Amino acid sequence: MIDYGDGTVTDERTGLVWRQVGETRGIWEAVMALAKAAAPWRVPTVAELVSLVDYGRREPAIDPTFACAQERYWTAEKCQCSPRYAWNVDFLDGSVDADPMTQALLVRLVRSP
Repeated sequence: MIDYGDGTVTDERTGLVWRQVGETRGIWEAVMALAKAAAPWRVPTVAELVSLVDYGRREPAIDPTFACAQERYWTAEKCQCSPRYAWNVDFLDGSVDADPMTQALLVRLVRSP
């Protein structure tokens, strides 16, 4: 991880640039609107967000370069199991789950290099 000291971190493996601190908490639609207004930032895919999980760590399961609550973070992907659910990653232990989009979870925005 490259910490630029400006609130952004680049993952050298993926080339993705991440906001170092998780954003506001919100329901899925509000989080998606936040990301749209924060161009070029966006809500990550499941695979992108999982790429930050460090399974050698717990509570939180992420590189300490990131300020990270031990909570669930939304991804941009809806669950095909139900149109009212979307995927999230829990940085307490790195697990992936689908929750109702009406739940207020955190979001960590990302952008391509």
